[in-house]
Amino acid sequence: MSGKELTNFITFEEIFNGDVWILRCMGLSYFNRVFSNKKETEKWWEKIIPLCGILTMSLLISMEIIRALRVIVVDIPDATEILTAMLSGMLCTFKAIRCWTHRKELFEFLRKLKILWETANLNNFVTDSILDTVLFARSLRNYLTYTCIALAVSYGFPAYIVLGSHLIFYRDQYFFNLSIIIYPVDYPFVINSYGVYFMCLLFEQVAELLAIVFWLCGDALFIQLTTHVYVQCMILVNRLHDINKTKIASSEENNKELADIIFRHHQLYLYVVDIAAGSKNFSVLSHFS
Repeated sequence: MSGKELTNFITFEEIFNGDVWILRCMGLSYFNRVFSNKKETEKWWEKIIPLCGILTMSLLISMEIIRALRVIVVDIPDATEILTAMLSGMLCTFKAIRCWTHRKELFEFLRKLKILWETANLNNFVTDSILDTVLFARSLRNYLTYTCIALAVSYGFPAYIVLGSHLIFYRDQYFFNLSIIIYPVDYPFVINSYGVYFMCLLFEQVAELLAIVFWLCGDALFIQLTTHVYVQCMILVNRLHDINKTKIASSEENNKELADIIFRHHQLYLYVVDIAAGSKNFSVLSHFS
């Protein structure tokens, strides 16, 4: 089956469904409307849910900062571990804030890419090389997702190993180190019971899941967006080549074709110009890098 035959079965939704699913996990549930012609209608609670996740991560980071200040003068290795977790958490939170504050621009940008992809697909401007590029970016997104999940699981798994080994092999012993939790943080209360311990463990597990979602909202989406901007450049070249091959005799028809190209790509390439020129008005892409 050739590349052009394959494009009939690869819709924009199939390409970006994973990215939109991640955005919906963040709380932006209305992003599913990107794949339809429905108007963007953001409910009031859709504005608050992502903010709750951002505040949860910020709370965890603040407790990491408190612990880092306490141990940095007495335990350098422990302080290094805390700083590593703290910086990665800050970066994830920063990515989430970018996505949340520029969600409207991101929605419109994805809708624009959808229209351009469907138009190119309909007019057979998607070649084998373009299709291979799109599929490679989607695979890279998937590999990045699996890697982030594996790293997060490996980071949080030791606490469950210690708890499980205690319950299996040392059940008769009353003593259990309740300070063994996922993140090196200082809580403003004493962890002196299993109930408090499991509440803290649940809080940190939620924060870890949020970190995965926030990180993927930034990096995985950036891979897809930059790839599709590049793909649209290739499609634009194909359209111009098609005009030259058909040798349209009427200059009026030629002008209409060029005007259509300019109209369909104008908004998209404003983003690219903003990046190249280093404009103060940051483009959508720069917000997710």
